[in-house]
Amino acid sequence: LIIPEFFICIIGSGSYYENSFIDKLKRKINGIIRRIIIKIIRLLGLTIKTNKKIVNFAHPASGNDILRIVIHSITGGRHLKLIEREKDKFGNRAEMTLDFLINNDTRMKNDDIINYHLANNKKTKEFCQYFIDNNYILFLTIRDPRDVLLSKYGRIIRDDDMHYNKLFHSLKNRVKGFEILLKDGFMNKKNTDPLPIVYEDYLRWTENKNVLTVQYEHIVGINGLNKSDKKNNLKRKIAFNNQNKLIDMIYSHLG
Repeated sequence: LIIPEFFICIIGSGSYYENSFIDKLKRKINGIIRRIIIKIIRLLGLTIKTNKKIVNFAHPASGNDILRIVIHSITGGRHLKLIEREKDKFGNRAEMTLDFLINNDTRMKNDDIINYHLANNKKTKEFCQYFIDNNYILFLTIRDPRDVLLSKYGRIIRDDDMHYNKLFHSLKNRVKGFEILLKDGFMNKKNTDPLPIVYEDYLRWTENKNVLTVQYEHIVGINGLNKSDKKNNLKRKIAFNNQNKLIDMIYSHLG
C-alpha cells in the first residue's frame, strides 16, 4: 500500500511550479487519492506510532516532499511546513535562529514530520545539535548531484520568482546557467555556497549514526527510470528491490 504513494507522487501530481488548469486538476486528484490510500493504511492498522517528532534534513531537489508524504502515511502524523521567514528585496530569507527552531518545535506533535534545508557545517552546528538534543527521529534525503543540478535549473526556469530566472532566460545556452549554480549562488541568493560545497555539507549528516540516509533514486524506484531503462528487466528489478528495501529501512528507523 505504500507503493501507490510513490506512484502518485511521481506520476499523478501536477507541477507545483505551474498554475495551468491541468496542473491544478492533477494536484486536486492527487490529494484525493492520497487521502483514500492513507485511510486504508490506517484502517488496516499499518501505521506505527513513534512518539517522537521527525525531521528530514532536506538537500534541495532531492525528493524531500515525497519522503515526507510517505512518512506521513506510515505514522499518521502531519507533514508540516516551516513558518515563513521574512524576505528582503533580494529574496533572501531572514537568518535562521534558535528561536525560529523552537517556535516550529512548539507547533509539532509526536509523529509529525517537517523538512529543513539544513546543511551540516560550522555555521549550522548549533541548529544541528538542537535536533539531536531534542530526540527527533532524523532523516537525510540525498540525490545524484548531476540530477540535482538539472532539477534546480529547471525549477529556476519555470518559476518567475526565482532570483536567477530572468538571467537564465537571457542566456544563449543552459551551460552558462549550470556554471553559475556550480560556482556561486546554488540556493538562489547572492554570495551563497555553490552546489559542490552544499552537497558536501549535507553528506556530513551521513556520519551521524542516528540519521537514516534516503536516496532519491530509491524513493522513486521504477518510476525514476527513463523510458529505455524501464524496458530493461534487470534495471526494473534492481529499482523495485531498492524501493522495497528503502520502505523496510524507513519502517525500522521509525521504530
